Amino acid sequence: MGTKHLKMELPDPYKGNTRGCKATQWLDHMLLWVALHQHQFDKEEQMIVWILYCMEDKAANWTLPLINNIIKGKGSTPKTIKTLGLQFKEAFADPDTKRAMACKIAILVQTTSTAEYVTKFQNLIAELDWNKEVYIAQLTRGLHWKVKELLSTKDNIPEEYKAIFAAAVINRGK
Repeated sequence: MGTKHLKMELPDPYKGNTRGCKATQWLDHMLLWVALHQHQFDKEEQMIVWILYCMEDKAANWTLPLINNIIKGKGSTPKTIKTLGLQFKEAFADPDTKRAMACKIAILVQTTSTAEYVTKFQNLIAELDWNKEVYIAQLTRGLHWKVKELLSTKDNIPEEYKAIFAAAVINRGK
């Protein structure tokens, strides 16, 4: 019996007209497509070229020099999917979106359930690239004082912000 592979339609080419969240969503869909079809590629470099090939119009202006450098084996090119993702976000992220998310997260305070607060927080940080200490400080700053009090009574205070999310939700669920 052969291995059955999951099927997913190839996302439409990215044209470069949209920036920010829409651009990163396209990249996430492409990365998922490549992951589901990795059996079609021999090397990670082929996956990178395929993702670059799936861009056109304004985005192609960014990709063509990268593809040429990969083909010629010279110049600065992304060697890993992770590096490609970082370069893509640098080229197509919307700095205004980041600024807006930073402002929204700065004023975010828990007024509903902890689970809802954590969900809002996670949605906002999806656009940001801060370090974990800043995330933790910002998350705990906005928590309701009762949740902060409950967290302070724990013997082991989590150091990862995702663990703090879980602890906050467990301690103050509703």
